[in-house]
Amino acid sequence: MMPPPPAGLAGVFCVDWGWSGGQALADVLEGHVTVTGSRDPDLQKRAEAVVTVVIAGKGLAAGATQAALVAMTPDGQVRAMVGGVDYAQSQFNRATDALRQPGSTFKLPVFLTALAMGYGAEDVISDAPIEIDGWAPQTYGGGNNGNVTLKEAFARSLNAATVRLAQEIGTDNVIAGARQLGIEGTLTESPSLALGTSEVTLLDMTE
Repeated sequence: MMPPPPAGLAGVFCVDWGWSGGQALADVLEGHVTVTGSRDPDLQKRAEAVVTVVIAGKGLAAGATQAALVAMTPDGQVRAMVGGVDYAQSQFNRATDALRQPGSTFKLPVFLTALAMGYGAEDVISDAPIEIDGWAPQTYGGGNNGNVTLKEAFARSLNAATVRLAQEIGTDNVIAGARQLGIEGTLTESPSLALGTSEVTLLDMTE
């Protein structure tokens, strides 16, 4: 049994996350287990400072009391992680365990999957109103834009066009594309998935 990290340690949420993974390995492996992390101490300090400033400023104004942050290299090494404002008060890691709807951020897997299936950035998709089983997505600000290119639909975050594209390529393929990007959470195969209604973790979305 490995001792848990002390609450006052810099980057304690990140260390705690690594400790949990190491403990899981120690439970199934025999002998000595060494866990090597990828955390950058300087970047970790900056990440914690950013979260503190945001919560004290915009967070306070919005009534928010918690925040999370993950900084990761393209090859998947976590360089910094902040799972909350104060580990001593709450050990719940909001970066790895809190489930939230990603919203329009999830449009990335939709369009990337379409490109992988042979669609082009200049291909045209309709942004006209669409209704599926009584559900009709609306673009922020209202209105629709007729036929648009995939590039424009993505850049302008057009909801009807995104849902229509997801229906064309298949929601199952969107889920498969999201899995390839590293999203491990439960993804519901429904039309609204394209607009980020399935809850995922910040770590998943950073991956």
